[in-house]
Amino acid sequence: MGYALNHPSFGAFTGRTTGDAAKPGLLSRLYNRFMQARQKQADREIERYFAQTGRVFTDSVEREMGRRMVSNNWMRG
Repeated sequence: MGYALNHPSFGAFTGRTTGDAAKPGLLSRLYNRFMQARQKQADREIERYFAQTGRVFTDSVEREMGRRMVSNNWMRG
């Protein structure tokens, strides 16, 4: 007859109980910080472009923003 382990049985082997919150690792934290910085940069560039267009959100402005985001062409103005 086999023995099926359930979730609480694994706590002793992993060192975690069911109530422990997993702290993100170093690489995960670095990646998250990098992504936050890239998002802030993208937000600033979108705001700058939107200000250049007179703050009027038209279809052509939306298409140009999308084109620049996809082509990674924000810094060329």
